[in-house]
Amino acid sequence: MIFQIFQLKSRHILLFLWDYSTNSLELSYGQIQQRRNFKLLKEFKVLKENTLIDINEPLGLILLYEPESTRLSVYKFLENPFELALHLRVDRLFEDNYANILKVIFVQCTENLCFIEKNGKASIFSGKTKQFLSRKLEFPSKTLNALSSPDGNCIVAFTNERQKSKAYVYFAPNFEVKAQKVIELPLSNEELKFCNFSYISDKQVHLSYIDLNQSCFKSLLIKISVDRMEFQFQRATKISLGHAKPLRGFNDYSEIHGDKTSFQSDFEVGDYIIIENEKKLITEIASDDRLIIEDCFSENLLNKWHSFKILPKSKLNGLIDIYADTYEKFPINPCIDDGTNKAPQLYIFLDCEQALSYKENFENYIVKMLDRVKMSTQKPATILNHFKINVNHYQDLFDNNIIRQYTSKFQLGEWIIQLCCLIPIQIAVAKENKLIPLYNGLDAPDNYNITHNKDDDNYTEIISSKISFGWYEGIFKYLGDRKVKVVSSMGEQSCGKSYLMNHLVGTNFDGSAMRCTEGAWMSLSITKETIYVALDFEGLGSLERTPQEDLLLTLLNASLSNMILFKNQFVINRQMSSTFRSFQNGANQLKNDSKIFKARLCMIIKDVPKHARKEIKKEFEQKFQQIVAKEGIDNFISRIYSGEVDIYAWPMFNDMTWYTTLDKVKEKLDKREPTYDNAHYFIDYIKSMLAKLMVCDWSPLDEAIVYRRVSTLKRLLNSAINMGIEQTEPFVHELLDRSTGAKIPEPEKLIDNFSEIDDLLSKNSKLVLSKDLKNKINNSPLPKDSLLLLYKNDYNLVDISRYLISFFEEHIMERKSAEKDEIWFNNLRIFLDYIVKRRINRVKSWYKQNTASFSQDNSHIIQGNNLLLQEISKLTVFWNLCGIKCSICKLYCLKQRDHDNDHDCLTDHKCHFDCQFDEKHFEQNVPKEVCKHEAGHDGKHICDKIRHECGEPCYLSDKRNCNQYCTNEVGHSNEMKHMCNSVHQCGAECSLKINTRYTQYKCPNYCVLPYDKQHDKNEHCCESESCPMPCPIPTCKNKCKSKNHHHALESAGINHLCGNEHPCPKECESPGICRAEIIEQKAVYHGLRSDIDYTKFVQIKKRLPCSKKIPANKTFHDGPHIHLENAMHTCEVKCPLCEYYCTLPYGHTGLHYTTHGNMNLTVFVAEDDDFEYRGYKLKIGDRGVFEFCNMHCKNSRRHRHIDYCEYRNKPIGLFGSESRKFRNHFEDKEDGVRHIRDIAFKPHPELPKDFLSHEQFWARTGFEDPYTALEQEDFAKCDHECPDEIHQKSIDSLPPEKSYCDLQLFHDPISTLPIGKKGYLSNDGHVFLCRDPRVAAFHVIFVLDRSSSMSGSDHPPTSDSRFGRSLQENFNNRLGAALQATDQFIKTRISSTQNQNKSTTIVNDIVSVIFFDRYSEVLFENKSIFDTDFIQNKLIEKGTGKGTRFSRAIKKTEQVIDKYFDISRLNVVMFLSDGEEHFPENELVDMCRKNKDKGSPIFFNTIHFGHSSSGAGVLQKMAETAQTYHDTSYSNNNMQCKFVRAPDTICLIDNFTEVAISLLVHKPILMQG
Repeated sequence: MIFQIFQLKSRHILLFLWDYSTNSLELSYGQIQQRRNFKLLKEFKVLKENTLIDINEPLGLILLYEPESTRLSVYKFLENPFELALHLRVDRLFEDNYANILKVIFVQCTENLCFIEKNGKASIFSGKTKQFLSRKLEFPSKTLNALSSPDGNCIVAFTNERQKSKAYVYFAPNFEVKAQKVIELPLSNEELKFCNFSYISDKQVHLSYIDLNQSCFKSLLIKISVDRMEFQFQRATKISLGHAKPLRGFNDYSEIHGDKTSFQSDFEVGDYIIIENEKKLITEIASDDRLIIEDCFSENLLNKWHSFKILPKSKLNGLIDIYADTYEKFPINPCIDDGTNKAPQLYIFLDCEQALSYKENFENYIVKMLDRVKMSTQKPATILNHFKINVNHYQDLFDNNIIRQYTSKFQLGEWIIQLCCLIPIQIAVAKENKLIPLYNGLDAPDNYNITHNKDDDNYTEIISSKISFGWYEGIFKYLGDRKVKVVSSMGEQSCGKSYLMNHLVGTNFDGSAMRCTEGAWMSLSITKETIYVALDFEGLGSLERTPQEDLLLTLLNASLSNMILFKNQFVINRQMSSTFRSFQNGANQLKNDSKIFKARLCMIIKDVPKHARKEIKKEFEQKFQQIVAKEGIDNFISRIYSGEVDIYAWPMFNDMTWYTTLDKVKEKLDKREPTYDNAHYFIDYIKSMLAKLMVCDWSPLDEAIVYRRVSTLKRLLNSAINMGIEQTEPFVHELLDRSTGAKIPEPEKLIDNFSEIDDLLSKNSKLVLSKDLKNKINNSPLPKDSLLLLYKNDYNLVDISRYLISFFEEHIMERKSAEKDEIWFNNLRIFLDYIVKRRINRVKSWYKQNTASFSQDNSHIIQGNNLLLQEISKLTVFWNLCGIKCSICKLYCLKQRDHDNDHDCLTDHKCHFDCQFDEKHFEQNVPKEVCKHEAGHDGKHICDKIRHECGEPCYLSDKRNCNQYCTNEVGHSNEMKHMCNSVHQCGAECSLKINTRYTQYKCPNYCVLPYDKQHDKNEHCCESESCPMPCPIPTCKNKCKSKNHHHALESAGINHLCGNEHPCPKECESPGICRAEIIEQKAVYHGLRSDIDYTKFVQIKKRLPCSKKIPANKTFHDGPHIHLENAMHTCEVKCPLCEYYCTLPYGHTGLHYTTHGNMNLTVFVAEDDDFEYRGYKLKIGDRGVFEFCNMHCKNSRRHRHIDYCEYRNKPIGLFGSESRKFRNHFEDKEDGVRHIRDIAFKPHPELPKDFLSHEQFWARTGFEDPYTALEQEDFAKCDHECPDEIHQKSIDSLPPEKSYCDLQLFHDPISTLPIGKKGYLSNDGHVFLCRDPRVAAFHVIFVLDRSSSMSGSDHPPTSDSRFGRSLQENFNNRLGAALQATDQFIKTRISSTQNQNKSTTIVNDIVSVIFFDRYSEVLFENKSIFDTDFIQNKLIEKGTGKGTRFSRAIKKTEQVIDKYFDISRLNVVMFLSDGEEHFPENELVDMCRKNKDKGSPIFFNTIHFGHSSSGAGVLQKMAETAQTYHDTSYSNNNMQCKFVRAPDTICLIDNFTEVAISLLVHKPILMQG
């Protein structure tokens, strides 16, 4: 039978089944969709059918309570194996009331339980102290069900009163006795009994139940707001509120009657009732079915029943109060003025007749509101003095004159930019051990899934080209010429980094709205000269972040910033030390690229009291000096920050100087030169850095930026050469200097470039450009170069040139009117050559300007320039016109040189000149007509209207170029042969024919020599005047430079070079690696136990092209092929663990060095076959592919390595030094090595193995140790852990703080603690610096005020305990409450230590009590905490006195501490008072300094008792002063000097209890031993 079902957020099911055959309860776990795969977790054979069950999913706990035996058990159901976490006998807790237990539930997300009795009483049981909280909750007497909200913020008790279902809400953490909220519910009794909370899509919380009447599942949507103490239920489906009938009204009011309504619970006076879109104000609630409303509903609604809606009244001036919220959270007068910080003006338009009369009310309200802001924040707020308020009628909104008067004017573009800068954008997140750049602020992992399949691809550059910053991209481009300064904030979590950044730069980061800052966020503040880029980083050292992720965030921050605001808590704690290690690791990773670090580090220590600032600052300075001394020249302070570190002991929050100190930081920022000369460069830089960190590419960033720029130019090169633009689909831009944003200019007229034209003419003596033609050109426009198509693959010249030829004919010279086609053709060639040259010059200028800021001997720039020359060569070859006579007429062919098929002039081939025989036409009175010959013919132009020539067939008509008809005079003599006026050509095939092993070529043209000129058959020559053979250099597209068409026939093996210099096509042949690139790949490791998704980084080496130029007229250059003169080639040795190449110069001496990657060549070794490592389920022999060389040791903390024994294959008979090494090795005398004898580690258990120290392990690899000096020092120590379970728990979201032996690894066990060593000596001979888990020793001194004010009866002791009831007889006042809290402290301490440490702990606490009024008196001293009867009897011996003197109480406390001082016992002071006194500075400072010098600072807690705040400030200052004398390396936030307020007895007892718990849970590190 199904006993109970729980659905988890993971969509799994916890299923409790009752097995009648065995009378046992079975627990199974699985998914509904996979019913057969449910796993049996546990079988409970001793439970009964009335067992109560609850689960605490966030903590993975199950509660089982059996009423008959009163046994309560708590299990960890997500652990393997199923583990018992708590076992109690409830009858021993409740004494006589255990039989009345109705229900036991978890307070979700905590270890606390809630016991609900049948009489409605409820008690909260602390899972830490194993005691009940002092107050009891008063649930309804007829409670049917009780549930904890899923987040643990409240407990809800469900009941039915007067046939109405209600929910009583009690809020955490204090759980007031009475319910803080009561809500009516539309559920029946049965539905209440079985309702439960459930999650929908991890976002919505619903109260789910089964509607028994409709037999369906329903839910109520729940909204919980802890801050405002609100708890609301809303139906997910429509709820009926009943029906309402409006009645006819009187003068100014009317009534509404209800049917099945609950007006008294549903409405409040001032709410509105809405019927059919009409809204009326409720002025009185007469009963549940009768309302009085203002005015009357419309006639058509009267006396009819209607459904209605409720519109609650507005309780806050929210639209106005938002100004106060804004000014409290964000800056009023930021340090950096972007010009937008103007006096605010508020215009209020009211829809009422007396609108203007409200102006004074609004002004008073706003003035008071702003005054509260100024007082509470202490911010500089001069601008608020000019806050203007205007109140107008609503109708004025439609008056153009008024609107024009009130409207602010902005430049639209600047206004849009300012608006966009209000919204920060997330640029990167750290997860899965990677830094992942975001795409337009969104996580788009598919955007970076790139297949690397081209040899010339650079993976980092491809990723950087895909990064985008959304709306900020446009802003950077628009303001591309402005300089950029980057300010970033880092530090611990929740220490106010975003708030500090906002008030310095004027940004709007809102960490609380984003839960906490995650990853890196960017915003801008823009001034006239500078763009301030603000980067807000998430807190470091989180439990959710791995060391690798912290490292990547740290590197991104340091590499981008001008100034880093690093905000830290008051102490250098464990988290701070971990952050320093991240800095140091960053310095090590990029030790070869220190130029990228240009930031100044501003270390901001938050909330430092004025008197402690010098000492705190000095302590941080000493810490930095220690780091410099320990790490040497590689320390992060020098490498990353160039020694530029400022330490600010920042004032307390809400101190006026908090904001004035910002001005000092601003002065430092102003003095720093901008890191980035313009925004264009910044964009390139940040994208390159993000891409490099994503793939863990540690090569120099300068090289990556150059490569990114050159690669961008390469991608755009085709569009630049083809069309004179930058084209990235679907966008088109003009050619730009990407460093400045300026356009590459183009000349508007040809005349401006006569020098270039003359240069063209000088290269071809046949080209002639007359002065008249030049003047004509001067008055003609030029076609714009941008978007002018000059080249495209698969396009022919005829198509592309058509526009330019048409332009030339229209604006410069028409072909039809040219007397000689040769002149027209040559002028066209000049024009086209200039157009092409203009494009080439623009593209060259574009490339040069975009690479001008980089070294021109960079190999990437050289390669890019070589590619540019190759593409230019294609363009120039493409625009070589044929120039041979047309196959049909005598005009010049306009096809591309060396084209196929017939020559074509691209005209109609007709002569368009008029007949030249004017006289004959005049004589015969016949009009002249157009010449009848083909275009470009020889001789005169002749029409066919009149016979002007012989016309008989030419006797040489079989010759080439013959006009076919005789052009002699009509009737010429017979002696004169019929002959045309053309030059008759030979017409034989051109003699240029080559047929060799490597070259086959035949000229397609015909001989143009006169037919009657004697020439040999090998001398036939066509019209072409140049050698058609291609240049032999493979990358060159030009033709041979020779002007001899028969150049190839001159001699065998003749060279057809084009006459230009060429880039060498060979690869670099220098020894070593030219460049190593890192490629990121998603991978799955199929392990022996489980599959593991991980990121694989592969390093590949590349040979770069030779950078030398082949000189003109040569086929090779002198010297070896090299990618760059004096370039460093790196070592080719691989790390034996990860296969990364050494990055040091080829041929270097000493150890190798690399940045390291996945440990592909390693396997896991362990004693157990199956084990768990960092959450992965593994087996011996699994590979370490998901680990990194430079992170594995850090992840393993203290450790020892295992490797095969070096002597396993060596002969026994060794001689000399080898023999000594052999003996030392097997006698365990070798430093850092211990031969393994007793354990046969797998894999290969048959092979001998050694334990190695961290130093020895890396020495065997031959590679430099990648860890910092501090880490190496730590790894050199013993790996034995302190067994105290406190070191296994996470505290405040931080990882567990492990404690290890402080001696060297492989040390011999010792029997006595070395002199000067801190800590304790374990039984097995190890020294630990933490507190001895076998001894829990504190001296607790209670210093209690017994002045006359403590006799007040407003806060007496409670009756919850036997001692409390006895105090009520004689001490029913404030002093009695203090005594009860003291007794509860001692009981909690005893209970907690016994439960936590069981029989292994010796609780050795002692207690002293001091009373003080105007004098001070020791009530008792140095008593064991277990002597409770003596303590209780002594506490009630003295009553109240008169006066208050803190100084005498401190002096007496100092005497007691000195008298019983023991370095192994910590002194904890509980100083309680309800009155006011002077600050005892001298006495307190003397006591704290003395005990700090002894190595045992006092944990001084102050408690202000009572509702009055008088004296609270002095007590708070006392705690803060005492805290300054604590070792800042101690990381525990709970074991610190604290001040608390206890307004009543309950809070007082709770505060004392919390301190008692903290002594158990948080054990401090001793200063000395």
